[in-house]
Amino acid sequence: MKSVFKSIILGALVLSAFSCKDKEIEKPDSLNPVKVTIEDILTGKFNDQTVMIDSVYFDHIAGTKFNGTTSNGSGSRIIRDCNSNSIIVFTYASDDWSYENVPSGPSSMGPIYGVISEFNGVYQLLMRSIDDVKEMTKPRCPEKLDVITIAEFLANDYTGKLVKILDVEFDVNAANYGNGKFNGTTSNASGSKTVKDCFGNSTIVFTFTSDAWSNEPLPLGNGPIIAVGGIFNTTKQLLIRSLNDVGGMINANCSGGGGGGGGSCADYFCDDFEGGTLTSNNAWIIKEVANPGGLDSWVYGTISGNYARATNWNGSINQAADWWLISPAINLSTATAPKLNFDMVKRYVGDNIEVKISTNYDGTSAPSTATWTDITSLFTLDSNTGSWDFTNSGNGDITAYKAASVRIAFRYIGGITNGSTWQIDNVVISE
Repeated sequence: MKSVFKSIILGALVLSAFSCKDKEIEKPDSLNPVKVTIEDILTGKFNDQTVMIDSVYFDHIAGTKFNGTTSNGSGSRIIRDCNSNSIIVFTYASDDWSYENVPSGPSSMGPIYGVISEFNGVYQLLMRSIDDVKEMTKPRCPEKLDVITIAEFLANDYTGKLVKILDVEFDVNAANYGNGKFNGTTSNASGSKTVKDCFGNSTIVFTFTSDAWSNEPLPLGNGPIIAVGGIFNTTKQLLIRSLNDVGGMINANCSGGGGGGGGSCADYFCDDFEGGTLTSNNAWIIKEVANPGGLDSWVYGTISGNYARATNWNGSINQAADWWLISPAINLSTATAPKLNFDMVKRYVGDNIEVKISTNYDGTSAPSTATWTDITSLFTLDSNTGSWDFTNSGNGDITAYKAASVRIAFRYIGGITNGSTWQIDNVVISE
């Protein structure tokens, strides 16, 4: 009888041991975060859940604090993944660790932990302690940004995306220019300023007074701005992260030259190609529909001035080519009778260049996805006299294409038996 009783007790102890072990394995949800991506969070399926987001980094410079201020204010900071998706990280100023600096520098990427919440339709990650970012020590991925125009920013959704807009300046005549500082005041108020391009487009640039540099003066020149796209109510706005995002705004303003890298430009569009490369100077887009020889298509020419150049001669033979040089979006919605004018050089035997215009090209897809109208007949093209001197096209009336997003394209076509060399310069759209 004693042996039976002893067996029962022993069995109970073994069962109890296994039961305790099972309970130790079953951790509460707060200790078992769900691994998600920023894109997953934006679907709304993980609200109120504890999550881990891997391979992200804070979109802020060294010295930025979690709560953003030394006063009693809660903080919103941005984390970003390597595909340029972003989400807000929220912290309470009442947390004793909220005055710590966010991870920054070359080795500050990794997982972050927190709880997903929603505020006014915006999903955000609520940090619980400084331990939620202690593993963010990996090398950061290069920033991925979209090079766009203000017109493209206003016409498309770039919320949370990192963008670069070329040839813009802060509008000193705007009603919100104030005292010429980012936050617009010396009191505790965030700031909204107007930034414009040389073609009449403008948008809002937003900064938090809690940022240490927010009381610095606005740059007075023209140049590129890097920012995070956002929207407040229905107003599109750009959020800059530090003074580095506007460090290149040092060139001549629109009234004294801008928009094309030099000279006077009070027109809807002008480019003399003096600003660097084709894709950085006014953000021209190059599309290679056919290039079996793998040649450089439209390139930046620098002999006797700067210009756009295309040739299908590889040094020994001609190659088949169908190359498009497409302008940034141009706002002609307020124009009366806009005219296109450009300078050109044609050398050697081959097809003439084609001049196209579109009001529905999206700026990224193949040219075939949009409607393009051939307007070559509006211009007098270079007759190839054997000279490298530029000739002028004359004014081509493009009144029929007035719209908020107009693009001009120069299409170069070359065959295997012949091919010309074309150079384009001083592209202007004016009244």
